[in-house]
Amino acid sequence: MSGFLATNPANEMVGRNGHAISVGVFHRTGNAGNDTAQGEANYSHSHAIQASFYKVVDALGNILQVTLPKDTEYAVADPILNMDSLNYELTGVNGTAITPAQMKALIADIKADPATKTIPNHRLSALEILAIHSGKKIQGLNGGWCTHKDITLAIKGPGMTHTDYITEAEIHTALTGIYS
Repeated sequence: MSGFLATNPANEMVGRNGHAISVGVFHRTGNAGNDTAQGEANYSHSHAIQASFYKVVDALGNILQVTLPKDTEYAVADPILNMDSLNYELTGVNGTAITPAQMKALIADIKADPATKTIPNHRLSALEILAIHSGKKIQGLNGGWCTHKDITLAIKGPGMTHTDYITEAEIHTALTGIYS
């Protein structure tokens, strides 16, 4: 299953304020049990929580999109990184493996989505995240992929409390699959 269910307007900013998409962020929903793409999309649609994501992928490989790529998700408590990023939620909690169906769907979706084509095959470091956050240019750095935890640990500012992540092995598998 795939589709679109718009997030509550309070959960996104219309437009990207001139910013181009250059960062992809992997998140975990943090919900145990029967956590589904439909359930996450329904919650985002019906609640004004000032938090959102681009797409959610559940354990069965179902994907739902809740924001348009032309608009900004409120996903990482940092205005610059929000405007520069697309954010993928993967159902489940930290420390639980992404299912094979989930990984396969994630890779296929990112490979097929025109909005992700501007995100380079690069694993962002903390220093690179800080540079993007502060608007500084690093020669040869055009963006890349990270987790929400990476952003929290790199910036360490007010509101930076989320530590959801996928493992390094899962990031490697995803990037290898996306860019093969």
